Amino acid sequence: MHLSKHQLLLIFTPLLLSGVLYFISDMLIQNMHYLYPNYQEFQAKSLNNKTQIYLNLATKKTLFYTMKENIKTRQGATTWLSDTILYQKPEQDQELQSLKNNLTSKIQSQVKALPVLRVEAIFPKHNMVIINGKILHLGAYINDAKIMQIKNDSVLLKQKKGLKWVYIFK
Repeated sequence: MHLSKHQLLLIFTPLLLSGVLYFISDMLIQNMHYLYPNYQEFQAKSLNNKTQIYLNLATKKTLFYTMKENIKTRQGATTWLSDTILYQKPEQDQELQSLKNNLTSKIQSQVKALPVLRVEAIFPKHNMVIINGKILHLGAYINDAKIMQIKNDSVLLKQKKGLKWVYIFK
């Protein structure tokens, strides 16, 4: 049985095209962002790039929390300013006000003294977590709390008070 040139061409054309497409598929995928610039995919190919991305996110998160604290401080200052200076009542007892200020400052100092545990990154495949900038493994201790379990979005800590779930970036 002999095939004509046209029949051979029809048989081998899909095979040749699929082979060529297979060899240039990586190049096509890498250059796809030129065809669709609005849908670029961000890829970090090395651990150094991923580390840099994480550090940038951590810096932005820290900046966010400091800005949040500054806003709370300003709101407290404006409340104090409006209550004590702008709308001061003459019949207000000064002893009561000083007692209130002393209690408020003591409460604030005790609240600031409590250790805050912030989960910054979780690597559940490796049983590792970053809490307050420290890289810790499953079973490690931080501020008298033992890491009992590591999930994708949270860490279970065993403290003196009991078990506590700490979620990432909260």
